[in-house]
Amino acid sequence: MHSDRKREKRKAWCFAVLLVPVSVFMALYAGLPAAVMAAVLAALSAGQPDRRYRISMKHVAREVEKAFPEWLMSMSLHLQTDNVHVSLSKSIPHAPAILREELSTLLVGIEEKPDSVRPYLSFMKQIPLPDVTSAMKVLYSMAEFGTLDIGGQIGPLTERGAVMTDKAERLRTEDYIAGISFLILLPMITGVIKMLADLALVVVYILSAVNTAV
Repeated sequence: MHSDRKREKRKAWCFAVLLVPVSVFMALYAGLPAAVMAAVLAALSAGQPDRRYRISMKHVAREVEKAFPEWLMSMSLHLQTDNVHVSLSKSIPHAPAILREELSTLLVGIEEKPDSVRPYLSFMKQIPLPDVTSAMKVLYSMAEFGTLDIGGQIGPLTERGAVMTDKAERLRTEDYIAGISFLILLPMITGVIKMLADLALVVVYILSAVNTAV
């Protein structure tokens, strides 16, 4: 989230440009297939920063979906005795690590513009998650209308937190199953690699025997 995307793109494009004369050289001396492979490599290199950013943001969004309900339930407990600002400041030290920086930014924004909804809507703005945005709108509503009917205000927040917690548990289960599946496939992958290595050794032995016979 703090990466310099422009710098990474410049580096990728410089590498891609350097591959252009390599493609020309390949076309002249190594044939068209080699030139095509060099050109494809150049195109892949130019687009690598954007692909890596999209994949990384998907991972971050998934982690936020798993961590946010935990923090939201903590906020619900603090809100029973404190206002939104105090509850937020108390929740940050114990919040999941992936949320702390954005929560600190949110707290600063609230202190600078206590009546504005913008700090709440700017929370995790790089990762547009409807559930997170809805929860932030509820928090802004609670901050705006104070502690009147606190039970009626916390109720929707708790219900939303429960729904998000169920979704987070499903995501954790999927990650656990994916890890188990990889461990199951690992012996098969190593077996295939060993078979390919044995096959390569057999081919090398046969070729060396043929050359010796000739």
